[in-house]
Amino acid sequence: MLTGDKVMLGPLVQTDAQPLFGWMNDRVIAESNGVWRPTDAMDFTTWFQNVGKDQGKVTFAIRKPGEGRLVGYLSILSIHHIFRSAEMGVTIGASGERGQGLGRDAMRLGMRYCWESLGLERITLRIYGDNPAAIRCYQGAGFVLEGVLRRAAYLNGRRVDVTLMGALRQD
Repeated sequence: MLTGDKVMLGPLVQTDAQPLFGWMNDRVIAESNGVWRPTDAMDFTTWFQNVGKDQGKVTFAIRKPGEGRLVGYLSILSIHHIFRSAEMGVTIGASGERGQGLGRDAMRLGMRYCWESLGLERITLRIYGDNPAAIRCYQGAGFVLEGVLRRAAYLNGRRVDVTLMGALRQD
């Protein structure tokens, strides 16, 4: 377990399947991570059973200390050991838990894991569309704005920008 000021990161467990399945099928949550597409129970079960088997990806459950309930998840994707880089994303799926700094604390823990356990030098992330709360969250965790890919994604029937942010170990 990695413990921060507001959250703990740890493994996903079987009881996390139900809320995760709901969040993956919640259009608003899914579109914040890119394209939304409905996920059926069989596809979800296959995905859930394979979490942790892909060496290029790490997924953590986000929980509040003292509570067993899942409030979100953090993913470290596209881990490239030669370039010593990865992409990261966080989702606080429990709507009543958003806006409390849980995502920022989870990102800080995820960054520490990337630096100390994976030996990475660089982490990037993408923000789809207009999401100032996400930008504030990531800036608060130590990410900096690196650029904007104009009209690079198609979400909810319209073209949207993709904001790129990054963090370096030396920062």
